[in-house]
Amino acid sequence: MENRQQRRLDRQEEYDRRLLHRRYSSSLLWMWIGVSVLVILLLLWLAIFEFWQA
Repeated sequence: MENRQQRRLDRQEEYDRRLLHRRYSSSLLWMWIGVSVLVILLLLWLAIFEFWQA
């Protein structure tokens, strides 16, 4: 009886860990996308600024 309960707990922990890992990696992906967009916007802004200066 005790053994079965322990196995279920282990399986739940494994599931939680996998879920957490997936969430972490997806948030990391979103962070990279955000950074890329910011860099592109900054470059565009600089290009436009230089264009107006000329």
